Amino acid sequence: FFKVLGEQRKGKKGFFWDFYVDFFYDLSKDKQMYEAYSHHVYQSKKDDNNSEWINANSVQIEKLIFWLKTYKHTY
Repeated sequence: FFKVLGEQRKGKKGFFWDFYVDFFYDLSKDKQMYEAYSHHVYQSKKDDNNSEWINANSVQIEKLIFWLKTYKHTY
């Protein structure tokens, strides 16, 4: 969804386009990063399979956290 929106973003302005679409479009460009993000936000569901994935992929979670902390801010 955000990949398509990101590709159609040209010339569009506003909070949604400037923040949400840019952020999720950039995130969607890296499959592993997007997967780690999906698992990270799903943690609140207390799903055992998700917890196992997070424990088995701690390096990807660390990369995600670094990416989130260093993501470009255009405001």
